[in-house]
Amino acid sequence: MDPLYHSLIHTSFHQVGIRYGHFYAYTLVDELVPKLDIDDGVVRISLVHYNTVQEVNRIIEILKEILE
Repeated sequence: MDPLYHSLIHTSFHQVGIRYGHFYAYTLVDELVPKLDIDDGVVRISLVHYNTVQEVNRIIEILKEILE
């Protein structure tokens, strides 16, 4: 199974919104060094000032699980 697909399923299970792609910034993603596969793009996690420390810690734990 594609690791990216697995991570999206995993975050869906935990009810956390994490997305990937180029987010309409194709040129920016294409110019990154080291070079990325534009079809994979980058991962975006949207946090803002009203997220709690517990929510941030939860996302960190989910990312650790995905990256293991």
